[in-house]
Amino acid sequence: MDEAAAFHAAVVANRVAYLDAELRRLQNRVAQREERQRDFSDHQSTALQLLRSGGALEDFAVMQQKLGTTQASVAEIDGRIRLLRELRDRKAKVKSDELDLIARTSADLDERFDRRAGIIFWFGQILEQMYGEQADLKVVLGRTGIQFRTRLPRAGSSGVDKMAIFAYDLAITEDLSAQSRGPRFLIHDSTMFDGVDERQVAQAISIAAESSTAWAFQYLVTLNSDAVPIAELAEVTSRRVV
Repeated sequence: MDEAAAFHAAVVANRVAYLDAELRRLQNRVAQREERQRDFSDHQSTALQLLRSGGALEDFAVMQQKLGTTQASVAEIDGRIRLLRELRDRKAKVKSDELDLIARTSADLDERFDRRAGIIFWFGQILEQMYGEQADLKVVLGRTGIQFRTRLPRAGSSGVDKMAIFAYDLAITEDLSAQSRGPRFLIHDSTMFDGVDERQVAQAISIAAESSTAWAFQYLVTLNSDAVPIAELAEVTSRRVV
């Protein structure tokens, strides 16, 4: 957290330094423009004297045109300076809000550690029962917000990925039921088990049935009749699975 805060603070400092340098550069340009404007004003005075003494009107017209161009340029630079100041202030505010959000989110994650640890433990246990290999789920605070990182057995398999979702759903439902919260039921349809080996399907249903009994919630699953692993479900036929 300290490293993230230091990183964002450095970014803000670098951006503010850049905007300050740009502001000084534009202010110098304004000063130069104003000096040139004074020079043009002096030339205008000279031209007026020439006019009074019978000088050329064309020179006066040219000077008036140059003066108008210079004034317009000065006004444009003033506008850019105001815009840069607004951008600098907005960026500083955004970075400050971002650091505050990171700090509050990190504190919230710390406060919920015990509850999260139970869910993560059961998530790993479910997948280990199904595949005989350890699995892990980490909840971390990244630059874009809260991130979930998993280490799964047979990583890259679409079936394992779906069973990871199954395990997470079941772990969350257990946690809510333990606190007498939530709907007290969990529903999965056949898409949850597409591409999953029949043995894992049967084991997942068995685990969910045991969990629903232990934590007093209903587990509902809908499967096409030709997708029901009858043989594999022989050991769990006494459980209520819809």
